[in-house]
Parts: sequence; structure tokens; C-alpha cells
Amino acid sequence: MPSLQPYGAKLASLRRALGLTQLELAARCGVSERTVRNAECGHPIKRSFLEFIAGGLGVSLHEIVIPSCEFERHLRWQRHVDRLLGALQRVVTEHDASDAIELAHSDVRLRAETHMPNFSAARVLAGEYRDLAGIERYVANAFRFWELAGESDNYFVEAPIGGGDVVVIRGGQQFRCDDDQLAWTSTLYVCEFEQERLLRIDQFLTPGEGPPADLNHPICSPPA
Repeated sequence: MPSLQPYGAKLASLRRALGLTQLELAARCGVSERTVRNAECGHPIKRSFLEFIAGGLGVSLHEIVIPSCEFERHLRWQRHVDRLLGALQRVVTEHDASDAIELAHSDVRLRAETHMPNFSAARVLAGEYRDLAGIERYVANAFRFWELAGESDNYFVEAPIGGGDVVVIRGGQQFRCDDDQLAWTSTLYVCEFEQERLLRIDQFLTPGEGPPADLNHPICSPPA
């Protein structure tokens, strides 16, 4: 795990403002006193340890870290993730695509591939969609897809992966197929951003095997 360089003097100031010694902060954060001491001296510290220290001080990680190219790249990726998941949450639970459309670049391109031979409802999604008008057409097709496939409260989204301006999201949902049997579908989104706007999306819909065994807390949850 990469190390980051903290603002040593700022860390010490925040700790003193809370009335804590280095040892007390270490105990609160679950790190060693030496780690706190090194951080306050401005020495590079493992990212995970700095996250613990930031939590113990009640601040965000970026407030106590000197920016670097790698760190800025991660922060940019995290912004993309947060906005994408928020938009996906609204689309799936509320059928409201306004956030997704607002997020899109004016030259956005979306390609949707479906490989579900026993699930004809999915075919309405397949195709290439360009610019904002195309995204609106895709949204209309997505709503049509839900009309044909029926509602499903059984779905999940795995933790995103990627970095910088590329976010990969994998999820799944259970639907009733053409033979009237319930089956899981797996959806993969590969999303590319340009200047904070969603420029390209590749979507792949394939047969799924259900939620991963280690998925304890789905990122998106169906409405109560």
C-alpha cells in the first residue's frame, strides 16, 4: 500500500486542539505512538494508518495529506465513484435518471451489449447511443426494459474498481426469464470520464450466478 506525506504541523495542531497526547491519539486511532510521532514529523506514512489517524482527529484524509499526483488521481476517481453510485441508486430505486443525464458529457457515447438468450426483455437495451439525445433514448429503453422484465428487489452492486478517470462497476439483479424461471443477470459498466463528465460507458449484460459470497453490504439497496 503506498505511503503518503502528511502535514506534520497540522496534525500536531489538530491533536492539541482535542487535548490529546500522542499516546492518547494513537490509542484512539489504533496505531502505535511511533506512527503518530512520525506523522507529526512529516515522514511518509502508509495510507491506511493515515486514514486511521484522520478518523481519530475527526477530519478527512485529504485535509492532513500533502497532495501528490497519485493522491490527486485517487481523489478524482473517488469523486467519480460517488457521483456514479448516487446516479445509479436513483435510477434503480426511483427510476429517476436526471442525475445520470446531468453527469454526462455532451459528446457521451454508450454501448450496451446483452448476452441473455433466454431473456428477450434485455434486447431493448442493446445498441449504440451517442450524445445527450442518445442517453435520453437509452434511459427510455431502460424504463421499457423494466416494464417488460418486471420489478426486482433482489439486486446488488459490488465495490467499484479502477483509478483516475476510469471506474468499473459490477452488479447483478434477479429477473424472471422467458421460461418463467427466476435467474440472475450480471451487469458490468466500464465508465470513462473527461473533465468531471461521463464521456464513455460500455455496458455488458450476461447471465449471473447471484450475489458474491463475500458481499456483506450491497452499495445500493432497494427501497424499504
